Amino acid sequence: MNTQTEDVKQPAEISLKDMALQEIGSVSAGIAVLTEKYSGQVYEVTTTIGMEAAKAARLDIREKRYKIPHIVKEKKQALKKIGDDIQAEGDRITDILLKLETPIDDQIKVEEARKAEIKAEKERKEKERIDGIRARIDVIKDLPRRAVGAPADQIKIFISKVQDAPIGVEFEEFVEEAQVAKDEAIKVITEMFDAQLRAEELAEQIRKDQEFEAKRLEEERIEQEKKAAEETARLEEENKRLAAEREELERKQAEFNESVRKQNELMAAEEEKRVAERHKEEMERLEADRIKAAEEKAAADEKKRLDDEAAEVARLHEEEQRAKEEQARIDALTATHLSTLQAILDMAQDQNISNVIARKGIISLAQTGIARGKA
Repeated sequence: MNTQTEDVKQPAEISLKDMALQEIGSVSAGIAVLTEKYSGQVYEVTTTIGMEAAKAARLDIREKRYKIPHIVKEKKQALKKIGDDIQAEGDRITDILLKLETPIDDQIKVEEARKAEIKAEKERKEKERIDGIRARIDVIKDLPRRAVGAPADQIKIFISKVQDAPIGVEFEEFVEEAQVAKDEAIKVITEMFDAQLRAEELAEQIRKDQEFEAKRLEEERIEQEKKAAEETARLEEENKRLAAEREELERKQAEFNESVRKQNELMAAEEEKRVAERHKEEMERLEADRIKAAEEKAAADEKKRLDDEAAEVARLHEEEQRAKEEQARIDALTATHLSTLQAILDMAQDQNISNVIARKGIISLAQTGIARGKA
């Protein structure tokens, strides 16, 4: 149908083209004449004849040139009308053909749509089937995650359940992939079981070690508290003993100081008595000597005086010597007493550091007492 229309159009188009070209060609045919006639011509336009000749030549050429646009315009309008007629005829024929084609096309489209729906439904069901199988495979792949954090005994039971779960025909063409997923899940869960078992064994060992260490530390604490209590009791007893010894030393020191004081007072009284007696005797002797000396010559009196002075110096020297010996005896006794006190305090220091202040107090008291005894 379309081929016949094209065949009808082609002769008409060729005829119009030829007619247009023929008319233009008639103009074109005169170009050679015009070229031969006017090409290279130089007109004396400065003269009236020359100017008229030039204008006549231009008019001759211009008339031919002006024909071309008119021919083109006329033929284009004719061609446009033919085109419009062709378009109208084409639209009319197209409408007739569409009325014939549309019912058939509708039937084809309905059938194609039905088949597309059937295909889409089939593809949907196939996708659901595959998605269902892959979902079951994903469940198998996800099995290790369900064992995370579980104790080893539960993981072991879980492994048995997974191993006993069959990979059946429900996996269809994916049965091999499902089996691989199952084997991989069992492998991973088994590794998790081994790791969890080692972790639990290590945790149990750590717990036992901690219990043992806690028990040891508790026993050590009890023993230390016992030793501390015993040491505290011993130190209290030692402190009591040292306090008693200190009191006894203070008492003995007081007695010693009192004895020294009394001895010193007694010695001083006796010495004063001896000095008084000697002084009395000496006064009596001197009185006798004075009486005798009064009878002797002045030289004899002088000699007697000198002798008496010498005797007095010797006597005083003898008394000073006796006093030094007495002081040496007191110093020796005091040094012995201090040495005894210091030995006792050294023993106390070896046993109890906290009694340093008490020991220093005892030494201070003893030294004070001795000092008083010396006074």
